[in-house]
Amino acid sequence: GIVFRMAELDSREVENDEGHQHHHTGLPIPTDGVYDLSPIPQKELNDQFQFLEQLASNIPPEWRNKPLEEQKQLLIHMLNHFRRHEALEEGKFKQLRADYQKLVRSQYKFLHSELLALDTWEFDDRFLKAIRSDSPSQLDKFMCEESEYLYSFPMLKPEFCNKIVEEIDHFEKWSEQHGLQVNRPNSMNNYGAILDDFGMEPVLDSLMRTIVSKMSALKFPHIKEQLDEHQGFAVE
Repeated sequence: GIVFRMAELDSREVENDEGHQHHHTGLPIPTDGVYDLSPIPQKELNDQFQFLEQLASNIPPEWRNKPLEEQKQLLIHMLNHFRRHEALEEGKFKQLRADYQKLVRSQYKFLHSELLALDTWEFDDRFLKAIRSDSPSQLDKFMCEESEYLYSFPMLKPEFCNKIVEEIDHFEKWSEQHGLQVNRPNSMNNYGAILDDFGMEPVLDSLMRTIVSKMSALKFPHIKEQLDEHQGFAVE
């Protein structure tokens, strides 16, 4: 979906965290509390205006001779309606997924219970050495940059990877026996599974917070934000 942030129609002065003044011109801010009201960067604001210009071609003929201000208000109404519809659909999807996960987690029995605790994961010795070094240069030697900002590296021992594959296969068969459809990672894959769905969300969250976050801090020290969510999945 497309997410829009609305700025005020009249020019305004906004202050950033460092106290500097920035000048913004935009569209009226909805007052229903649903929208992000933070200042919008000028480039993003320009992009919004370009989108509104494209959207203007969909204005009903009887509105095209009305004052520009009224046309803008109609466009805003159309955008707000779109956003509310998207939010409603997203809410329905999240609830369906939550119900599905609750059902699966309450009944599914793991073939390899050691997958559920990070302290029983079998990490590659080279991976552990690089992480424990606390050295960005050691991490760079260990990682292979496949493309810009896309890295590969050995993390788990092959035997442990096989256990994950066996678990996914076990979950596939269990789902078929119970008449449940396995959620695929995305629409481009007819195989594979979302690991979070059948009980691995807590351990993957732990992996993100204790190991992946450390790697991120070493590799990208200029990024201060903490990692706060993940999606774990496997594809064939």
